Amino acid sequence: MTALISPLSREAPKLKKNETSELLRFLDRFEEELKKASIVKDEEKIENVVRFVDGPLAREWEALDSFSSKDWDKFKKELEKNYPEALHDVRGAIEGLTQLSHRYNGINGYSKNTLATYSREFKTEWKQAKTALGERDGVMRYLSSLSEPFREKILSRLQTQREVKRQTNTSSTPSDEWFKVEEVIEMAYQLSDEKKRDLYQEDLPRIFLRSVLS
Repeated sequence: MTALISPLSREAPKLKKNETSELLRFLDRFEEELKKASIVKDEEKIENVVRFVDGPLAREWEALDSFSSKDWDKFKKELEKNYPEALHDVRGAIEGLTQLSHRYNGINGYSKNTLATYSREFKTEWKQAKTALGERDGVMRYLSSLSEPFREKILSRLQTQREVKRQTNTSSTPSDEWFKVEEVIEMAYQLSDEKKRDLYQEDLPRIFLRSVLS
C-alpha cells in the first residue's frame, strides 16, 4: 500500500489562508492523493486534510460542525459554503463550456484544425470546471459538439480498447465506468489522424492521374 504523500513534499497539494479561491483545485488534488494511498474512510480523510493547509486555515476548518461529524462530503459542502470565492472561477468555466457547445457543432474527423482549436479551448475551461463536474458530464459536453458518427466511433474504439485490456488482465477498470475527458480527446485526435490518412489514400489515384495528364 502506498503511503499518503507528505505535506512537506514539493508535489503535495497545499492551501493557505489567502488562497481560498483555489479551494476546489486543492480538494481535487488532495482526493487524487487519497486514492493513491487507498484512503477511503471519511474520518481519515478529514483528519489528514488539515495537515495540508496552513495554521489559520486549519483552525477554521477544525471549528466547522462537519469536521466533528467526520462526514467528508458534508465537510466539502460546508467548505464551499464558507468560501464562495472558490466557486467564482468554476462557474465562469462551466459557462465557458456551455458557450463552446453553442459555437462548435457537428465537428467530424476530417476537420482536424477545427477539432484542435475546439479541444484546446475545451481543455482550458475544463481545468477549472472539472472540480465541480464529473467526468461523465465533461465527456458528454465535449462530445456534444462532434458529429454523431464521430462520437460513436470514439466511444466504440475506447470501449474496444478497454475490453482488450481487461481480457489480457492489463486493466482493472470496470467496463461500465465512464471514460475520462482526457482520453476521449486523445482518441478524437487519433481518429482524426486516421481519417486524414484514409482521405489521402483515397485521393492517390486522382493525384496520379492528374500527374500523368499534365
